[in-house]
Amino acid sequence: MPWQSLKSIMNKSLEKAGISEQVTAQRVLDTAQKMLEQRWGEDLARMVEFTTFSHGNLNATSSSSAAIQTLKTERIDFINAINCELGKRAVQRVNVKLVGRAHNR
Repeated sequence: MPWQSLKSIMNKSLEKAGISEQVTAQRVLDTAQKMLEQRWGEDLARMVEFTTFSHGNLNATSSSSAAIQTLKTERIDFINAINCELGKRAVQRVNVKLVGRAHNR
């Protein structure tokens, strides 16, 4: 039996189990949050929530228009940082949607 790397064996097992896409999506979401915390710090990074990843599209929401604008400005560098950390070009786009704030009365 030829020698195979653990990564190769794991990827084949995930594919066979039919969960490769879900595992990749979770890795992307976790890595995106980690990269944002490294760039902005934990307090500011909490302003953005990464919600879904599918077919190269990383989706996020925020109630802060300033956070959205900053992320849009840093979009290319942010995508590159995530992909570098993942070791593959998984993320192609980052979409951020403004969500309403809860009003306390």
